[in-house]
Amino acid sequence: MSVDADDPTPPTNTAIFGGCVSRDTLAFAGDKEYPLSRYIARHSLLSAGTDASLNFPEFEVSSKFQQRIIEFDIRGALIKDVSELGAVDVLLWDLNVERSGCWQFPDGTIVTNSPDLRRVPELKQALSNARKIDFGSEEHLLRWQGAASLFVDALHVFGLKAHTLVLAPEWALTDTDGEPTRKVGTLHPQDATEAFAPYINHLEALGLTVARFGGLVSDLNHRWGRAPFHYTPDAYEMFRNRIDEFVRERRAE
Repeated sequence: MSVDADDPTPPTNTAIFGGCVSRDTLAFAGDKEYPLSRYIARHSLLSAGTDASLNFPEFEVSSKFQQRIIEFDIRGALIKDVSELGAVDVLLWDLNVERSGCWQFPDGTIVTNSPDLRRVPELKQALSNARKIDFGSEEHLLRWQGAASLFVDALHVFGLKAHTLVLAPEWALTDTDGEPTRKVGTLHPQDATEAFAPYINHLEALGLTVARFGGLVSDLNHRWGRAPFHYTPDAYEMFRNRIDEFVRERRAE
């Protein structure tokens, strides 16, 4: 469907499956121009479709956002949630959450190894009965690739595949003081690009549009603190411009 070039640009209705890379980009770009219909945060693709509720006690945390994302991950309700998105201009997907790996319980259900979950003592205790599957391991990669193939098929069925943009910026190797960035968990910034490559390449092979960015710098004054994936404003401007370009292409079809 073509868009009249004389019409003012309408807001970009956006959904996110991922983490801070996508969310920080929208915060930089402005929520009025990019209204967020759904933010599926800190949820490994491997936990989708497996309800691990029986392995955890009831719990409550002070943050409603954290409560929701932990419950959502435990229930593994990704496919149902995405099926209810309806029409969006762009679904942003970044893979940073996958770096933490996940946990598998004896009944086969899986939860993300998120810091939000681990900060709740009773939930962390429940993980003693589970087996860790590390990001980048052969098992994690093969299972993730299988899950990604099924998920992308679902995106196609829901009419969302053509509107999905994978944001894949490399981790910054230096910060705004020119100092080397620090590792996150066990993953060093200099190893991150290679570690994420087979995951990102698989999504591209499945027909998704992937936006790659390199040569980025970590912002020591970032609102969420120092991390190799907390970038300077010029990086978020590049991400925003790529999103705009992607949406224009979809609207012109």
